[in-house]
Amino acid sequence: MDWAAGDYRLNSISPCIDTGTNQTWMTNAFDIEGAPRIIDCVDMGAHEYTLEVNDTPAQANPYQQPQTHTFYVTNDQDWIQFLGTPGHVYNVQLTLQSTNIDTVLTIYCDNRDGPLTLISQTTGEVAQVHVLTNRICYAHVTQSVTNASVHQVYSCKISVTNRPADVDFIRAMNWLTFSNMPPETTLLMDGERLYTNFNQSIHLETNLSPGWHVFEVRAPTGCESYENSDVVGQVRNIDNPCLGNPRLINIAPNEQTFLHFFFEPYFTVTGKIVDAWVGTPCQNVGLSWQATSGHPQFTNQTMTHYPYHATWATNHWLTDLDSGFPSNTSLLTLDYDLPLNVSGYKPVVFTNILMNPTPGSSVDVGTLTLCPLDLNTNNIADSWEDTYFPVGSNVSPTADTDGEGSSNWEEYIAGTDPLMSTSVCSFKSISSSNGNVRMTWETAPGRVYRIGCAENLPPQADPPVADTSNDWPYSVGPWTGAVNTTEMEWTDTNGTPFNQNYRLEIEVQQ
Repeated sequence: MDWAAGDYRLNSISPCIDTGTNQTWMTNAFDIEGAPRIIDCVDMGAHEYTLEVNDTPAQANPYQQPQTHTFYVTNDQDWIQFLGTPGHVYNVQLTLQSTNIDTVLTIYCDNRDGPLTLISQTTGEVAQVHVLTNRICYAHVTQSVTNASVHQVYSCKISVTNRPADVDFIRAMNWLTFSNMPPETTLLMDGERLYTNFNQSIHLETNLSPGWHVFEVRAPTGCESYENSDVVGQVRNIDNPCLGNPRLINIAPNEQTFLHFFFEPYFTVTGKIVDAWVGTPCQNVGLSWQATSGHPQFTNQTMTHYPYHATWATNHWLTDLDSGFPSNTSLLTLDYDLPLNVSGYKPVVFTNILMNPTPGSSVDVGTLTLCPLDLNTNNIADSWEDTYFPVGSNVSPTADTDGEGSSNWEEYIAGTDPLMSTSVCSFKSISSSNGNVRMTWETAPGRVYRIGCAENLPPQADPPVADTSNDWPYSVGPWTGAVNTTEMEWTDTNGTPFNQNYRLEIEVQQ
């Protein structure tokens, strides 16, 4: 097919049916003046049904300008979404373009906390909707006769009563609460700032010159453009007629244009998850935030990635090598529990861990601890026993398996090998110079180390007994062993005498 001369811009696909030949003319290009150009012609068949995927409310795209629909197959149905704002009465009008068509027009309201609410139903072509509060409304169009003829065409036009035809409605809205945007929100048209403090755009009406315009809404930190698609980066797609931001729109003369920008309020979360008994970082733990309140529609929904509703977001939130939350842990501003079910640990739910967050804020939940499974109740994690001993062993915590002076429980706490006598928790080296004493020791991840210091020690009891903290007047530290280090050092620079005594301590987390 030959293209007519001129400049073109892409727009959403708009099928037109020739009822005499059952051919579909696809017009998805326009010249600068807005006149359509036919770019393809295909025979109508069952596969063409994919041209209108709007059979459910979730598939409905927001109404912007008059649109044409076709009943492609038997029992076909169409859903058309529009945003209703308080104080306005909306007219929904169908124009039947085929001669053998009778429609049923049903209007629903989305309460966002359950099934859609039926507003009205008519076998005619006109319905009115009087909106009292911010609502997403739906026009549901079907044929009145079961198994009616296919390839029947109609157009749908939605307008606001008592408003001139050339008034355009541009709105930005908090998608989660249906409330106004923050005051810092701005509206740009063709790169120039059109409105500052666009937060009251829910009622904004302004006359715009006909033709192509690029509109963009810039919101402050904490408000992300809404997306609900399997297309990566779709909100940055200027040709996306429903969710793009910025968005390329052809303002038609003598028509009301509805342009909606939805935003999600979000906040970021930081924290860590460690072993409650030895402090080992818990790596690759999946974070599954459970929304508890803040909006009925999201109660009991699980958020595992952001945007939580985008099917392309397959990379779930997993803790890193140091047990920290991933940097992109961002959630809708709701209240949350955090249930954790990790292999080798007791399941736990951190209830009300996030409450009343504000958009753009960063909340640190601190260090969360998981208790290891200990089915034989010997105060040693079953997973540690299974690592060094036959699976299911009931290891004696007081036994010294490798004979190097430390019990199995002490080896577990220190992170040393209970089967290797050279794997011990002790100073690796001690050296002195000019009264300064430098000491090094091997570390295990997550263990908290201190150095005890004493000039004089009491005589050793016979038999030996455990040292008490009273025997060591002061200590330095603590230091936590990192995942990527195996050794620590400390130098005593206080001019210590030669009879100073030191000992390496590990804080017990239990």
